Amino acid sequence: MEIILLIVVIVTIIELIIGSAWLKFYFTSGIPIFKRSIRLSESPGLFEEALNDKFKKGMFIPLRFKKIAEGQVAFREIILDGMSYFKIGYLPVMHGLIRYNDMSGELHVIGFANWYNFLVLIVFIVFSSVLYVLLSMSIFFPIIAFALIYFIQAKRFNNVYKTLLAENNIQNSS
Repeated sequence: MEIILLIVVIVTIIELIIGSAWLKFYFTSGIPIFKRSIRLSESPGLFEEALNDKFKKGMFIPLRFKKIAEGQVAFREIILDGMSYFKIGYLPVMHGLIRYNDMSGELHVIGFANWYNFLVLIVFIVFSSVLYVLLSMSIFFPIIAFALIYFIQAKRFNNVYKTLLAENNIQNSS
């Protein structure tokens, strides 16, 4: 069990470093678990400064945005932010990408699953299974916690999508 926990810690640290370095491959690949798309008649404004200002307010830890390529803006929660001490935090289950494809005219807001989630979920299920046998505890707690955090993040990612539409005066038909 100690080796599994060590692997989870190492993967989490590596993921934090890669995410903090805003490495393009991390924000453009992975397992998509959230996606909103719309076809546009013209290129939208993807202004990271405006998005950073908009999403630093509120009760949750801020979302931070960074352009990583032409037509691509990565985003994620900033957990270690000096202004976030009095905000609600959680262990994020995904990181995001805003992508505009000039050829197809499609705007996508995508949430990719964080790598450590699957390892943490497996550890919780194994650990909870052992506890369930010993203490008659439910193994559903980690699944419920994962789902709750996903829905919080999905709502926030959807707000990014809606903000992009509003900032570009686009009517959403869906």
